[in-house]
Amino acid sequence: MRTRLTGGILALIALLLWTLPAAGQDKDQPKNEGPVVHGFIRPDWLIQNVDDPFRDDLRIYHFLSRTRVYLKGTYEGVRYRVELGLSGPEVEIPVSRSGYWGMPQILQDFYADVPFPGVENVYVRLGQFKVPAGAEGLTYSADMPFVERSIAQKFVGLLRDYGAALHAYPSENVSLALALQTGLGRSIPNRYLPEVFGFPFVTARVQFGPNQGHDLFRLKPMPSGDELEVRLGANVTYYKDVIAGHSSALNVWNKEKPILLQSGWNPYIARREAGHLKAGELLIGGGDIALGYPTAQGALWLEGQVTYGQYKNDFGDVAVTAVRAQATYSLETVAFGLRYALVQLDELGGDAVGDDPIHEVTPMLTYRLQKNVKIILDGSILLDVPVAVEDGVGVYVLTDHPEEIGMETIERQNVINLRAAVQINF
Repeated sequence: MRTRLTGGILALIALLLWTLPAAGQDKDQPKNEGPVVHGFIRPDWLIQNVDDPFRDDLRIYHFLSRTRVYLKGTYEGVRYRVELGLSGPEVEIPVSRSGYWGMPQILQDFYADVPFPGVENVYVRLGQFKVPAGAEGLTYSADMPFVERSIAQKFVGLLRDYGAALHAYPSENVSLALALQTGLGRSIPNRYLPEVFGFPFVTARVQFGPNQGHDLFRLKPMPSGDELEVRLGANVTYYKDVIAGHSSALNVWNKEKPILLQSGWNPYIARREAGHLKAGELLIGGGDIALGYPTAQGALWLEGQVTYGQYKNDFGDVAVTAVRAQATYSLETVAFGLRYALVQLDELGGDAVGDDPIHEVTPMLTYRLQKNVKIILDGSILLDVPVAVEDGVGVYVLTDHPEEIGMETIERQNVINLRAAVQINF
């Protein structure tokens, strides 16, 4: 299996380079530009209604979930970007039981795109950056039409890791990416531990549709021009876990970890035999399609995505199938939208959670106060979502707090979330 995968990766790299003209660095890219500094803040509010036998059914929260500052530019033909997240769950520091595992988590992106020598429109990206997987994860946070990503992303979506990627743009409507990353997530401390090597965390994505800017890793849910636009994407990720020290790479992955890989839900990933872990295999694949239709008054954007994820080792396997579909219509000052997501579990969460699908329906309304300030209102209606009940304390919605799955009582409820956010770009 490993030999076939390695051969396939080498063949993909050769095919990618063969399809491109040998003409040197892209002539349209400036040799020096910037640096420029931008960012955004996004305070948000949530009203949540649950059936809670111990505390209030109606809950009200206010957070500063996202504050970002980024610097980008081009120096001697090398594009670079540094982005920091300064608040919310993005920067929470995980701490191990030994008390010293915590790492600063403010770093989101830190990468450089080096032009591939002698070949036009091909770049090698080095550093920390998004995994080139599905469209929802590749949509930049400031461009999200809804307050939060869908439950599909929570269960099987991939965000950031560090490593290297070869990405290429052989025509105005074809984009290709091949990334080799660690399978550890972002911002992991250096540890030189005894290991049993598996197979690199490899992701390949091919995309058809306009690629202005030559950045497959940062998608916008809106047409890029004044004509009908179609975007098709397909991606696959494969990884054979690395046993390191007393744990493994997938077990110590600590930021934006999909629920598929969380040990409370996945009974096999942290299971031991005679005190030893069994290295598992991760496979995530999917496809997405989008259609943009500009009108005289605004723009219609339709987007759909299907993702399948599976983890298996010698003890067993679990899987998730996730579907997302959304539509938005944007005018000069107002935008409307509707999103539907479905998650089907296969052994994930065990008998306590069951295998009934989880549904999410999210209507959205956005009002733009000025070019760089907008108000986003949406309602995430969760149907048949699992919740955990802590005796004497209350109810935890497991899509918000997946770590609470160990509670004695797990049940299904319909939960209503009314969310609001104000986004200010600068």
